[in-house]
Amino acid sequence: MRVRDPLSPKEWGSCQSHVRVCSNSNGCLIITADHFSLFTVILEEPYPEVMKRIRCRTGGRLRMDEVPGVEIMLRQKTISNSSPQVEFPRGCLESDVDAYLRVLFDSEPQLEKSSRALASPIIMLGPHGHQFDTNRPPVSLGPLPVLQPSGPQMADRKDLNETAINRRNDAISGVDKEGQQ
Repeated sequence: MRVRDPLSPKEWGSCQSHVRVCSNSNGCLIITADHFSLFTVILEEPYPEVMKRIRCRTGGRLRMDEVPGVEIMLRQKTISNSSPQVEFPRGCLESDVDAYLRVLFDSEPQLEKSSRALASPIIMLGPHGHQFDTNRPPVSLGPLPVLQPSGPQMADRKDLNETAINRRNDAISGVDKEGQQ
């Protein structure tokens, strides 16, 4: 861990022995310090990632078993299932590409009540900066799992829209989720 000295913003130094960082079972960091100070904790860990060569003629699939519900379909034909998918239709790729899927964030701390919760996993698709010809069929992103307290689940767009409208109306009228004002 590196810390920033507030009196000297250009200097960075290692933690003193009176500051301890440890991991908690719920995925949070616990910082124990003997004094208040300004410091930054930088945690680097590998993200779940899968990489595969996608052929322009046959398509393919990127699937990540470590993160339930995240599956990217790279095919020429439309596949009708409820899995999250990115569709690469026939003719959208000029040549084969080494595609990758990286999940940067797929869960939030279990909070009792939060009006600003993450709706779906944060994913990164590559190759970074790949340009598609605008005269070719567009690539479309299919549904992603919706994060809920019980874990990732698929939700119908109609259900999501109704939920969003109900939450907005409840917020305007001052009604909480149990129907009490």
